[in-house]
Amino acid sequence: MTYTNIASAYTTAGDPNAKYNFNKHSWTLFNRDNPHFSKKQFKVAIQQLQQAGVLDSSRGYANEKLKADVLRGTPGMGAPGSPNPKNPMGQFQGTGGNFGLKSYTAAKDAGYAPQEIYSGALMGDMFLPEGAMAQYMKDITPLPLEPKEIPLPGTQTGAHNVNNYSALGIRSPRPEGWDLNTGGTTAAFGRPKKPKNTVNALSINPVTL
Repeated sequence: MTYTNIASAYTTAGDPNAKYNFNKHSWTLFNRDNPHFSKKQFKVAIQQLQQAGVLDSSRGYANEKLKADVLRGTPGMGAPGSPNPKNPMGQFQGTGGNFGLKSYTAAKDAGYAPQEIYSGALMGDMFLPEGAMAQYMKDITPLPLEPKEIPLPGTQTGAHNVNNYSALGIRSPRPEGWDLNTGGTTAAFGRPKKPKNTVNALSINPVTL
C-alpha cells in the first residue's frame, strides 16, 4: 500500500506542467483546509513523503517560494538517525499529523523517556490523542507500594509485654520487659512446679510391717 499522510493531497501531481512536487499554492490550500496544523507539521509531512519515496522523482520536492515563505527556518524532523533538536519527536509524527499510540510506542522503543516524548511532541506542535495520552499517564504514574505484613502478638512470637499490659489490654503482674517467647508453660508463667517428694512416697511405713 502506498504511503500517504496529511500532505499527500496537496502535491502538484495533477499539474503536468509543474516542476516541483510542492509549491507555495500547496501550502495555501493545505493551510486553508487544515488551519489547526502548523508549518512544522506540514514540513515534516513533506519530508516523510520524500523518505517513503512516493514523490515524483523527476520533479524537485519544493519550489523556491515555498521554501522561502514556509519551509526554510521551520524545524523539520531532521535526517535519519539525527533528529532535529528543535523538533525531536518530528521523526515519529503520525500520518495524521499528530502523535498517536503508534508514534508514542515507536519513540519508547527508540529509547525516549515518557517525559521526553510528551515535551518533544509539544515542541513539534503535535498533541497526544486519547490512546497515546492514556499510555503516557500510565507510564508516569508510580506503582503503589505493597503493604508490609504486620505480625500478630502471641506467647510464641517473640513479642515482649509492653508496659505490663497483655495483648488483651489486661494489666499483667509480670515485670516490664518479660519475654513471652519462653517456649513452654513453666517458663512462660515464671513459676516452676514444686517437685514431688518421691523418696517419701516410696518409703515403707514401719507401722504396717
